[in-house]
Amino acid sequence: MRMGRMILMSACGLSLSMLLSAQSAFFQRLNQPSGLIGWWRLCGDTTSTSGCAASSSTTVYDSSQNGHAGTWIGTAAGSTGYYGAGIVGPWAGYFSGSNEVSYLSTGQLGTVDTTLCIWVNPTAVSSKQTIFELGGSSTADGVDIGIYNSAQWYAENRGSTNKIFGGTPVAGSWSFLCGVFTGGTTGTLYLNGVQVATGTVTYSFDSSSGNLIGNWESGSGGNPFKGYINDARIYNRALSASEIAGMYLVHN
Repeated sequence: MRMGRMILMSACGLSLSMLLSAQSAFFQRLNQPSGLIGWWRLCGDTTSTSGCAASSSTTVYDSSQNGHAGTWIGTAAGSTGYYGAGIVGPWAGYFSGSNEVSYLSTGQLGTVDTTLCIWVNPTAVSSKQTIFELGGSSTADGVDIGIYNSAQWYAENRGSTNKIFGGTPVAGSWSFLCGVFTGGTTGTLYLNGVQVATGTVTYSFDSSSGNLIGNWESGSGGNPFKGYINDARIYNRALSASEIAGMYLVHN
């Protein structure tokens, strides 16, 4: 009888271990869709492989391991260096309206189908604020996502000739924002894992600069973001609705 109980307990333990392992793999797939080409955790990494310890370093490491490190521009204004309280890890990049992160000065990350995703917590929602920009230049519009005149989240081409709106930003509240851009002609906006807008967004990319987190134009942009940012990601394909919902659920 005792031997039977031991066998049963061993089997249950094995089953639980297998279940937890499968569950962990499932959530890992949700959090890491394929096609990741840039990933700035903005959690205060002091080395490219460390955890999220707050730092005053101006380097923002690319956790996709593709070598696209970012650089803080402007004054550190967080409670610890450039960082304050986060949602994905203990720290988040703090943007005061007078700093930003430039993540690629040369080369091209934008593709015909591309996705931008970011966790964002605005401290103010007045005026237009650019949160995440990819590939804007004088010869190619690129794309960006952000807050439009306090009332709505938006996705657009950098030239602002095409813009879509959806959802309401709330100061002091974390939100998960994704812009999916397809075919050079269409933008779809997701808020907290749910599609809130889709429409015409005509865009193109080149190898110029204009790759920023927290502003529209490096060092002199007129649309600075104010608040906290975590986990900025770029994918070289259009993520599906289920993939975006899964990424949101993992950290919510």
